Amino acid sequence: MKDNYNIFSGKYVISVIEATGYRNTHYAIAELVDNSIQSGIQSKKGKCRVDIIVVEKGGLISKILVLDNGGGMSPDTLRESLILGKGQAIEDTVDNRVGLGKSSKYGAGLKQSSISQCNHTEVYSWQKGKCFMSYLNTIDIKEEKYTEVPKPVESEIPKEYLELFSFQIENSGTLIVWDDIKKKRITWKTASGLFRNAEMELGRIYRYLIEQNKVEIRMASFEEITNGNYRKTNDFVVRKNDPLFLMHGCIIEDLWTKNTGFEFVDEEVFEVQGKNSKVKVKYSVSSKEFREEGYMGGPINVFAKKNDGVSILRNGRELELRKHEWSTGDTRDRWIGVEIHFDSELDEIMGVDAKKQRADNLELKDIEELAKNEGISVIEFINKITENPTEENIIIDISNSIQSKWNTLLKQIRIMKKGTGPSISNESAEVSGSNTLKIRKEKTKTDEEFIRTNEKEKQEAIKKKMLESGEISDEQEAEEFAKNFTNKNIRFLFTYTRLPGQFLFDIDYVKGTYNIIINEAHPAYPNFINLLERADKIKPDDEPSAEKGLKLLLESWARMEDEAPENLRAELQNIRYRWGALARDFFTN
Repeated sequence: MKDNYNIFSGKYVISVIEATGYRNTHYAIAELVDNSIQSGIQSKKGKCRVDIIVVEKGGLISKILVLDNGGGMSPDTLRESLILGKGQAIEDTVDNRVGLGKSSKYGAGLKQSSISQCNHTEVYSWQKGKCFMSYLNTIDIKEEKYTEVPKPVESEIPKEYLELFSFQIENSGTLIVWDDIKKKRITWKTASGLFRNAEMELGRIYRYLIEQNKVEIRMASFEEITNGNYRKTNDFVVRKNDPLFLMHGCIIEDLWTKNTGFEFVDEEVFEVQGKNSKVKVKYSVSSKEFREEGYMGGPINVFAKKNDGVSILRNGRELELRKHEWSTGDTRDRWIGVEIHFDSELDEIMGVDAKKQRADNLELKDIEELAKNEGISVIEFINKITENPTEENIIIDISNSIQSKWNTLLKQIRIMKKGTGPSISNESAEVSGSNTLKIRKEKTKTDEEFIRTNEKEKQEAIKKKMLESGEISDEQEAEEFAKNFTNKNIRFLFTYTRLPGQFLFDIDYVKGTYNIIINEAHPAYPNFINLLERADKIKPDDEPSAEKGLKLLLESWARMEDEAPENLRAELQNIRYRWGALARDFFTN
């Protein structure tokens, strides 16, 4: 037996590609759409048309076809397109890396996506009306029946496929056929399953290319009744899905037509030394009208939830919708829009993977922790990274800017509430805790201050707290809330804001009232406190409130500190601080 010391084994490379896979079948298909778009741009044909066709047999997907009217490929280019690491946009030139739709780079997309989803791939490509075909068969490659891509042969597109297309075959174009679908690899086994969220995802991925009239994507499904005889079961053109809700002509118009839904806030630009490309970060926030329409559930709320996250785009094509990175975990996060734009020239800096599904280097950076590690203040650290725009510092700067803007916009969203701001029911923890204080034998200086302070002073103090915290923005609404609060003789007020990271909560004594301040910057907020608030919204009415239970615990701590002697009170405050710091480590890890 002859020893084989080839660097790559076709048999095992196939297994590796299958194992790494794609986020789902939509993203695998997107690799083919990327190639179609880039081919259309390079051939300067104007709008690229793409048909994505799913054929079912016996109720299951049997074939997937992707047709385009791009520039097509010569026989040699066609053959190279089926070799891992080869392609038409391999060279690192500005023309290949900078600009809308220029997303091909690694010479792997067609091969990786096809091998991950099917056993047999046929590629037909034509120029000036002359068509050639080559193929890959993963079973044959694993059995080492051939080691080279088969030489393209002059061919015709099978006539049975022609009736499935929405446009006539032109002088140039490409058709890719996935046959013998891998049932264990494809995400959805039926056309209806594949199509259920296809427009949401593909419309979001290609929204800028659709907006700029670079591509039209049509999806259709057919049932194969007998060989070559098909019945259409679905057919639609993919519309835009803009997670910033700023574009017109989007899917959301099925639910909302008054305006786009969100309002533009800002766009920040970050320059990268030695590169032609810049990083742009764009922000939007829901209009009050749109937010109120989606308040407490309903289809708009569900739609916004599906688009919740930071959209990361490369050459105008979305790589991923990153969830739970910069967001707090608050349900109101869905009413904020953030997207990051860069070109493939910056792939190494951003940590883009070969499947174009992630930008791993773009992640939340804890400025406080980074500054602490260097033994300097946060302000000094921010000044340092601004003055030294290294690749790493640019990522930190972008992350810090997004986090800061996100928190500002979240406060803006928080005040978009129907009626007159937060309401306090007679069953609330605030009322229950206040009633408990009335029967406490132990009296404190805070109790004395509450008794001697007149109603007007109490109302002014509560009103000021609500406005300062951002819980209410309208002065008249704050005044109404304060009157209702003091009329009920409530002694506990909860507000939410960003404190130094070590504090889980803080306590402020205001005219005999305990203002318990929840720290939104502490990792316990999104991972525990906010989850309890959200759980209460969907719990049965006869079950106890988790949020109320937590508030009562915090109220009892506040009272314990107030009743403690001076020396013990200082120690309790220190324990509260240390507990918050320890909890931060546990929640972070």
